[in-house]
Amino acid sequence: SCANCQPVMNQNAEGKKGFAQKVSLAPKSPEKENEANMAGITFRVSGADEKDNGIYIAVEEIPMYPEIHKDGATYILKMGRAQHILPFSITLDKFTRDLHPGTEMARGFSSHITLKDGEASWPYTISMNSPLRYKGYTFYQSSFSIRPDGEFSILSVVQNKGRVFPYIASAVLFAGLLTHLLIRSRTRKREMR
Repeated sequence: SCANCQPVMNQNAEGKKGFAQKVSLAPKSPEKENEANMAGITFRVSGADEKDNGIYIAVEEIPMYPEIHKDGATYILKMGRAQHILPFSITLDKFTRDLHPGTEMARGFSSHITLKDGEASWPYTISMNSPLRYKGYTFYQSSFSIRPDGEFSILSVVQNKGRVFPYIASAVLFAGLLTHLLIRSRTRKREMR
């Protein structure tokens, strides 16, 4: 397995099944942004129906899924990133990027989205220094990707379970300082008598 794979044409198809008959996986150096990596795995199947035993590959983002049969049941093996269902939905309406004059280097980029929660929906723009905070989640505009089929926005999502702790810590600190000042002022008043 590799965290970032490069599919290469296969020289030897012996014992290989499905997509692995044509392609092997070669490890590549990981990209700076994890979203740009394409993970893959090479694995061996045994104990399935005789025609399906062999070596397979599964690659993230390539929909050539190995199909294994055993005792009349069909198993399709897919590889992808972990997914977490949000209690609301976000739709990307438009992605924009501003370039530094005379270069292809991005000066800024933003995602124009529609957030829908139940029957309510509203537009919002997430940009590099303007995240979206909603229901304990924070969405940051972390990057973008340019591929042959278009530009894609990459958002980083953080669930802020401990978001309230800095506020609680500040309140406790303030209460402690206030208590200290009150005790100190009472002590001074007693000393002056």
